[in-house]
Amino acid sequence: MLPSGLLVGLGLCLCVNHVVLSKVTFNMTFFEIMKNQTEIPVIYKDSYETDYDGNIITVTYPYNKNATVHYYGPDNQYKPVARAHVKHLSANDSDQHEEPHWSLDFIRFYSQRFCAFSHRVHLILYANNITHDTVYINTANKPKWFLDRFFPPKVPLIQHMDIPITDSLLICDYLNTKHPGPRPLCHQDAFYQNDDNVMLAEEFEHVAWGLRDCLMVDHITDELYTNLTTALKWFERELTKRQTIYWFGNEYPGMTDYMMWPWFERMAAIPVHSRYKYPNPLVEFPRLLRWEMKMLDDTAVKYHYQPPESYVVSVGK
Repeated sequence: MLPSGLLVGLGLCLCVNHVVLSKVTFNMTFFEIMKNQTEIPVIYKDSYETDYDGNIITVTYPYNKNATVHYYGPDNQYKPVARAHVKHLSANDSDQHEEPHWSLDFIRFYSQRFCAFSHRVHLILYANNITHDTVYINTANKPKWFLDRFFPPKVPLIQHMDIPITDSLLICDYLNTKHPGPRPLCHQDAFYQNDDNVMLAEEFEHVAWGLRDCLMVDHITDELYTNLTTALKWFERELTKRQTIYWFGNEYPGMTDYMMWPWFERMAAIPVHSRYKYPNPLVEFPRLLRWEMKMLDDTAVKYHYQPPESYVVSVGK
């Protein structure tokens, strides 16, 4: 259970009286309800987000429908690790003329929920258990305060101790260096890590562009689908050569796995977008398919996972 001082400091110490939970009446704080729940409390039924296993990972503040708190599950005692404004803030928000208040104790992360590059940063924040604030930005209609404050005004962008950093790879490297997690994400041998960096910079762009071309058109063509599967063949051969489950090794995902994952998660949208004319291209590649299945079981991946349908309408934003 969290210390009461921490809850008060985060503005989360809410007393909820007589909440019916599995036909039992409780009198406890909000996080005590979360820890002891067996069913979703009825009065907060619309205030939860879950991962694909049904584990609750996000709770909307009952007193502020535009903010949420993410937290880890039983292994980490339900520690709140991230707060986020649910809606994408834009220039049209009459109630948000200035930057949302934030604490210097939190890393501020400006993101777009469906952006693959922002997705990379979310994964490292969760993998390393980094306390952070998230503000989602409408990239098609950015708020004036965002345009005035940052140059270039783009996401992903993090701000720590009033220092802004852009570019997903730079951000993730910074986070992993300054805030290492419980397990290392990079190779100890610089030679192997450099190989992975070159792979991300030179080879992976063919996969990223191939996927974008498929999902940005109204109708996927045989040529576009073939271009994507051709790009994936290189990665199937490379993973086979490594004889590992993950790109980082056999035990758990590393930085390279997380940097590639956002695009592989979106590949599941191809059948939906093509009205099931084309399958997920990974079905042709057993090594990559096994890697995908293992990644879907990773905690950080679960926390930001979104169903394929969400990417069909959002990939071009």
